Amino acid sequence: MLSPQERARAAARRAERDRRRFIADHGWRRRLLAEHVGCRPDGLAFVENEQGKPRLATGGPRFSASRCDEIAWYAVCAEREVGVDVERIDADRPLQPLARRLLTARERSLYEALPDIERARALAAGWACKEAAFKALGTGLVFPLTRLEAWTPDGTPTRAEELEIRELEAGEGRVAAVAVRVEPAETVAVAPLRDLSDG
Repeated sequence: MLSPQERARAAARRAERDRRRFIADHGWRRRLLAEHVGCRPDGLAFVENEQGKPRLATGGPRFSASRCDEIAWYAVCAEREVGVDVERIDADRPLQPLARRLLTARERSLYEALPDIERARALAAGWACKEAAFKALGTGLVFPLTRLEAWTPDGTPTRAEELEIRELEAGEGRVAAVAVRVEPAETVAVAPLRDLSDG
């Protein structure tokens, strides 16, 4: 299903595991989008914006993808820009320096009120929310990350930069988030397409 360019990018990966993940990721992405467009997966063509965000060359649904180890998440939205991110919770990394670089003053006050045992998950969720937001904006990560308020400790959806940003349940040891461009009066409904691991 992959294009010659995708096959070349897969072949350029040194580790067999990385090649297999790249091929699976891009193959599933093509299958999902082909279902929405109504064509064969190998019939899709992609273009990228200046920051490298891909979109369908012929228009159609907006999409985003994120990989974390052996897990990949995809988001598809019929009319609005969308971003998705999935992150592994890493309790072994130094948390305070990351909190200073990632969180706004308000987010940090909420974060610091959490019990220590919840902080690693909270930072991973904050990172996922901001990554999803910048993907929806089509900019890639914009520094400083502290300029965007995107996370709440209770998982309440956040509105910022004409986006709705919400945390999603991602299973043991991971967190995920999705962001969608919205008008002020619009509401967002997030519905799972399917679990691809089930075929």
